[in-house]
Amino acid sequence: MNMAITILDCNILINTVYNTSENIECIDENSIKKIATILKKKKVKNEHDRIEYPNNAEKWVNSEVDLDEILVTVKNLSVCTNLYKSMVDYDIFGDIIDLLNHPNNDIVIEVIDIIKEITDPSNVYELNKETNNMFIEYLNKKKLSHFIINVLEKINEEDGSEYYNAISSTFTIFENIFELENSLQNDLLTSSKLLFFLLKRITSSDIRNDDYNALYASEILVLLILRINQFATHVFNDFYYTISIFNFLLKLIAPYKQIDPPNTNKKEILLNCFQALGHMLFSNDNKKVFENTVGLELMLKLLSRRKFLCFSSLKIFSIVLNEKDTCNKFVELNGLKYLFCLFMLKNIKKKKI
Repeated sequence: MNMAITILDCNILINTVYNTSENIECIDENSIKKIATILKKKKVKNEHDRIEYPNNAEKWVNSEVDLDEILVTVKNLSVCTNLYKSMVDYDIFGDIIDLLNHPNNDIVIEVIDIIKEITDPSNVYELNKETNNMFIEYLNKKKLSHFIINVLEKINEEDGSEYYNAISSTFTIFENIFELENSLQNDLLTSSKLLFFLLKRITSSDIRNDDYNALYASEILVLLILRINQFATHVFNDFYYTISIFNFLLKLIAPYKQIDPPNTNKKEILLNCFQALGHMLFSNDNKKVFENTVGLELMLKLLSRRKFLCFSSLKIFSIVLNEKDTCNKFVELNGLKYLFCLFMLKNIKKKKI
């Protein structure tokens, strides 16, 4: 098949996808095979041009435009779950996942949108059991989770709204994978890169009320730690790894022991941090690590100051105060005084120095 025929075929297929929903239903296995062939050729052509002319964009820009066109076709077909098996058989999704490594982030963003669609639980649940298992196994074999984590380092949210939205879409892919609860989540659970990206994202000093990605990151963090507790508790075996997570969360919480959060977004993020903290503390081993931090002292200050996070700290105490040593330390820190005053709704009298 020569290039002229390939481009003609591609244009016909693109038009078929765009015209009507009835035409999408007419896409058969032969059409999918042609799309797979075109995608692979355009991908290889673009790779070849970029390698041969790395410093001359004019030499590879046309092949990149062609590649983007076929990605639009695949994106439109990604809503058709009846085509998933054929798209797996002809390795279309494999080539799509491989393009997460593409040097042009605009191509990567297009790919992220496709992956968000094909991992949407409402689409995956439409597959019969055999196809579902085959599809998940295929995505796992292609290391989808591993490559999607790496995208977080490639895209800078500050480069524009489309890049900001791409990170949001990446978070949606993580959420999709966690909801599916299958082998795809294994790489997510054991990835320190993902965990600490989320922690750093929510501990940014200035989180605006419209910074929805910061809030989304805190929600994914809660899901991640919950799934680690369910499926990969060994992740917390390393003392320094676990204490680093605690310290990140406590550092974010600490400034609000005397003041309330400045906006609704920050409030929601802090509440999610307490939820993540609570999930971690359900492990007895993690409770012992927590005792090596300033966590108890900080929770006590939050309790005594009765600000926004007061009752969140009370929930933490309800989790950790079930061991003798922790209870003794709580008493030594005059915790009972603050606790009784809170329950009796009394103000705490401070001694004059």
